[in-house]
Amino acid sequence: MSQHLIEAVSDPFASPEFQDRRRTEPRMLCDREVSVIPCVANPTAEQNDSAPGRPMKSRLTDCSLHGLGMTLPERVEAGQQVLVKVEMNRLPMMLLYTVRYCVPMKTNEFRTGLRFSGYVASKFRGEMRTVLGALMGA
Repeated sequence: MSQHLIEAVSDPFASPEFQDRRRTEPRMLCDREVSVIPCVANPTAEQNDSAPGRPMKSRLTDCSLHGLGMTLPERVEAGQQVLVKVEMNRLPMMLLYTVRYCVPMKTNEFRTGLRFSGYVASKFRGEMRTVLGALMGA
């Protein structure tokens, strides 16, 4: 009788490194262009001129109180922070978000999930519902 050895295959989703990327809040669909500015140079970008502070035109596809879904023209690494520019009461405001994931969809299009991290140089300290309305263009 031969003995068969079965190698254990580890489940990557059971590892402590895995982060649950499912939404914890209801999301609202939207279709709007927003400006996204990486906080650090992007070494994975196709062009060598990628640098902090260079805005990217991005397409906002959905948002919730504390998160955004969008498509970016370049890959941005998970964990990297970006600034999202939005107008509130006709005044520009910068919001800080942390990239949760960024996956390629097609050439120069990456599906990206972002989590709200804070305000940047803004006196606004209102409710996130006000920010959500501004992101949706209301």
